[in-house]
Amino acid sequence: MQDKVETSSPMVKPGLRPIESADLPAIEQMFFDIFRPGAKAPHPEFREYFHRLFFTGPLGEQGGGLVSEDGEEVGSAIALMPITYIAYGRELVARLACAFMSRVPQSKAAARIVLSLRARGQDMLFTDSAATTAVGHWTAGGSVVIPVNSLDWLCTFRPVTSAARRTRLPVALDALWTLPDRAILRRMKRLPIVAPADNEISLSAYAARAPEMIAHFSVRPKWERTEMEWQLRMASENRPLGALRFFAVGGDNSIGCYAYFTGAGGIVRVLDILARPGKEADVVRALYARLEAERVVEARGSAHPHLLAALSPLPGMRFRHRAFTCVATRHQDIRDAIARNDIYIGGLAGESWSRLMTDFH
Repeated sequence: MQDKVETSSPMVKPGLRPIESADLPAIEQMFFDIFRPGAKAPHPEFREYFHRLFFTGPLGEQGGGLVSEDGEEVGSAIALMPITYIAYGRELVARLACAFMSRVPQSKAAARIVLSLRARGQDMLFTDSAATTAVGHWTAGGSVVIPVNSLDWLCTFRPVTSAARRTRLPVALDALWTLPDRAILRRMKRLPIVAPADNEISLSAYAARAPEMIAHFSVRPKWERTEMEWQLRMASENRPLGALRFFAVGGDNSIGCYAYFTGAGGIVRVLDILARPGKEADVVRALYARLEAERVVEARGSAHPHLLAALSPLPGMRFRHRAFTCVATRHQDIRDAIARNDIYIGGLAGESWSRLMTDFH
């Protein structure tokens, strides 16, 4: 018999309550004031997207978020997206904290939300997008910071073209960078990457393969088919990141799979790299060979401890801080799994794919 799914909600106190539909105009204005200064609200799609993302998924009744009132106005808010996790064989509803915002960061309204997120009241609450100014609030409440998962990896395939992208030179000038790119790559003496074959697959085929690739983690997203496909479809709407493509590695005896957004101007965002234990290097090489063959300029993705040994030797690879990954939980076994790097967080089990991170400018 299946274990009962554990659920917990942030503690609600006077002045602090769940988000309601009537709050969306105030939340939209606050989001644009804080995260999109200079952009105009209302945006024609923002409220509809926010409502679908946090209220209408397979676990929508356990999603939403919190608002904290400052007098009669919404002074602070946080959105919470539920994700089914498996922790040592038992199911629980984890919550991904997104878009914490406050009109006055040091106000009582903000403090109410911060205090409601303390670890002792959570089965599992996490973020992979905590800013430097916010990470102190998470750790003060008993959360654990995961250093490696707070990094992005960044791999440059065409260094001069990549520099042109960063300086916002027109893509029409790309032909000018071909010769210097080739000269630099020759000096680097890159060796050919020997990789297993891969093939492009559908969203549903990816969703079918993915759970078995992370089954060895003691704490991991369950990625039940309906829930995962809904989340992948939401990710596919992220137009600034480009089309979302899926690949399997190893043919019928699949050893892994990966997914990436094609991006604009040859800048690729890798959503996830999933592999059977011991096959990480093979899957990473397959991804690298694919991107190199498609003349990608640069690629980036979320770092994971189990991928470091496979990613680090690749030509053009480096790592940099993205945002802090923090986990709040009252369960000691989950904290133990974090200490052993035996937890899967990031990529689809994170916020990087959300339009709130890249869109609505």
